[in-house]
Amino acid sequence: MNYRPQFVPAPAPQGFHDEEFVHYFDAVSTPVLGAVLAAGATQMNVTLQLENDADFIARGIRIIGTARFQFREPFGDKLLSEDLPATPPVLRHTYQAGGLDLTPSGTLELPTVPIEPEIFCPAGSAFQVNIYNPAAVPANVAGFIAIFGVKRYAKPSH
Repeated sequence: MNYRPQFVPAPAPQGFHDEEFVHYFDAVSTPVLGAVLAAGATQMNVTLQLENDADFIARGIRIIGTARFQFREPFGDKLLSEDLPATPPVLRHTYQAGGLDLTPSGTLELPTVPIEPEIFCPAGSAFQVNIYNPAAVPANVAGFIAIFGVKRYAKPSH
């Protein structure tokens, strides 16, 4: 099941059209997502590179895994969740991994955190993510991160 935004987004500006798209990151595309993080360890500034064929409008994030995540938007100056506190170094707010994974049955959907307002991401830009293992033992980082939204293409001129 695909992500459905909480509110109806504005239509594409005149001269453009939007196509739904999901930027998907897993251990193959982003090796740290398949790594084991030591107890209490943090992996900072992991790059989630977006495709460069069109601008992307980010509208939601879905995560499954055992780590905690803190995202930085593509312009690099805005964290999408709270700063790292001194002690304990917990990356929380709304980007805690989890959800209900009934794969392969697909009967229930994993929760998606809406991004409101949506974030305009220029073609080829990248989100940054800090990853924290809150467990007292080593743990796998994550299964995947999916960023939902639309690619915005210019309509061909006739």
